[in-house]
Amino acid sequence: MRNLTVFFLALLFVILPGCGKVKEASQLVKSVKDSVDTVQTISESVDSEDIDLDKLDISEKEVRDFYSNVKKLNSAYPEINFEVALTAALEASTQGKNLERIIEKESDMSFKEYSTLSMAFTMVLTESMGVSLAEEMVSAMEDGLAQFDDMDTSAFTEEQLAEIESQRQALIEAKKEMDTPEFKARKNRVDMVSRIREELMD
Repeated sequence: MRNLTVFFLALLFVILPGCGKVKEASQLVKSVKDSVDTVQTISESVDSEDIDLDKLDISEKEVRDFYSNVKKLNSAYPEINFEVALTAALEASTQGKNLERIIEKESDMSFKEYSTLSMAFTMVLTESMGVSLAEEMVSAMEDGLAQFDDMDTSAFTEEQLAEIESQRQALIEAKKEMDTPEFKARKNRVDMVSRIREELMD
């Protein structure tokens, strides 16, 4: 949080020299202060370390409600991207607006609920890259090993044969991992959030 505060203050010092009027400078100071306060409020409401995705129980209704509200907010304030709370806080401050007041007034969510769901869904969408990468790697390993199925490997060295066998074992372990309840739950969660987000946001 200290780093974010320093960032906002640094941004302030960069912009201030270009402000010729005391009133403009005062408004800018207030804008940055409001933004820092909002970011601190978000941080106090929810921390990414407090969210355990493996234990996170997200319902389809929560996902739909969140993205429906975000779409409505984005339409009302097109200059602000409400999907990521921290980004929205900065963008709101540059417009002289207070994110917390906007959320409480214009949406069906409390600010704490908005902050928590925004953080959770951002983490889920980031997690989707790991799920996709795992699936792609398993597919690539299967394709790579398939070429040896009908190949005469009698001329291969012991080291080469050992490497092929090592890859086969790695593939077996990877597929076992992807067949666990934890991975399946993770994939289902990613698929649900991605599907609803695409449906409501695009």
